[in-house]
Amino acid sequence: MKKNLRVFVSSFMVGVMTATSTGIPGLSAVSAFAAEDGVVDEVESPAAAEVTAPAEADGEDEEEASAPIAAFADFEALAGNTWSADDLSGAVTKGTALLDNDDVTVTAGQDLDWVADAGTQIEQQTAGFGSQKYTNHVVTTSENTSIDGANYRIAIEFTAKKNGTVTLDTRVGKGKNNFIFEKDGDTYTQLDQYPADATAEVDECYTATVNVEEGKTYVFAGKGTNPFFYGFSMEAEKAAIADETWTADNATADTAIAKGTALIDGELGTVTVGQDLNVVADAGDQITQQTAGFGSQKYTNHVVT
Repeated sequence: MKKNLRVFVSSFMVGVMTATSTGIPGLSAVSAFAAEDGVVDEVESPAAAEVTAPAEADGEDEEEASAPIAAFADFEALAGNTWSADDLSGAVTKGTALLDNDDVTVTAGQDLDWVADAGTQIEQQTAGFGSQKYTNHVVTTSENTSIDGANYRIAIEFTAKKNGTVTLDTRVGKGKNNFIFEKDGDTYTQLDQYPADATAEVDECYTATVNVEEGKTYVFAGKGTNPFFYGFSMEAEKAAIADETWTADNATADTAIAKGTALIDGELGTVTVGQDLNVVADAGDQITQQTAGFGSQKYTNHVVT
């Protein structure tokens, strides 16, 4: 998968960088770093260097050659980490995997009935979930698990493969409570209770959120009740990626860099030379222009087409 990428270029002349860039003089530095929000801003930059993202995995389409650099933001949608009762076509048995990927495994905590929502249940969804709508829910089938001497009905069990945040869309019955526990063998540690300080006054849909840790197992359950369960999502923490930077000071003045040479070639992507470049030492007015354009950032050299 391509990484989300932002690129900054320090330059004397500015153009729009595309995948088919041609040379424009005056490149001093190129920096690439991961975008945290999954969105890449359109980049204004000289085209003395070309920027490409890492090669796609087998089976993925190539980007069109004329696409702007913003097309390199192949954002991994959260949809890959979600499950909905609408994904089912019938009841499921205990232990069935509802979702299993590199981030999390979710299984049915007991046999679950699959039921279509109707009437007031639709209204409860609107009140609890807002614009998120489900056609169906699953509900436990009254199999009890004793936790601290009380009976709980476990709807799902999930094991995190990465640190992250899990969100559950569910419903609690009037006079009841739902819970999320961390499970370690036969030991259950309460992490969340809804409602927090009393039992529910009415049947109510709501969204529960819990932070999870890699390698730990959790359960969602109702206490003495069969909770409705609609949907699950997990946002895993993203591994840190080091920023990658090249400057003309990495090169030696009065030398040349051949077309196609990689200036940056790392996990974030590849920056290559768009045509033969000369490395030139800055002097005189060029130093003054640097101060005006770059502030405290100073370069000894620049490259020019």
